[in-house]
Amino acid sequence: MQNRILLSSLMIVAIALGVFAGVQNKSKEAGTAPTTLIHFITVKWKDEATDAQKQAAFAAAKEMVGKVPGLHRVWTKTVKLQTQTADGKAYDAIIAMEFTDAAALEAYTKHPASQKWYAAYTPIRQESRTHDVTN
Repeated sequence: MQNRILLSSLMIVAIALGVFAGVQNKSKEAGTAPTTLIHFITVKWKDEATDAQKQAAFAAAKEMVGKVPGLHRVWTKTVKLQTQTADGKAYDAIIAMEFTDAAALEAYTKHPASQKWYAAYTPIRQESRTHDVTN
């Protein structure tokens, strides 16, 4: 009987230590800066660009995830944008793409899936700027 109690106690301690170690690892991960690269594209659409064309361009950008190696995520919903064109007009949109690293960003520009994105995006783009950042 005492052996069972001892064994049960040891199992409970082992489980508790395992849970504690897992919590500690998660806190370390949360405090670690990501090493991925974020590629921002600020966009001024052409005046004649339709909402359907813009949505098709956003959709084509998102469709690259899972097709372009090293492209993890794409964001297309603008929350705040403080960029203007050379003639003082406000930009219309921002697209963010998360890549594994700079090599993945470079490879994406030549990937066949990006050609579909460019085909939807380029004809309706008046002007754009890109910004890349990593840790």
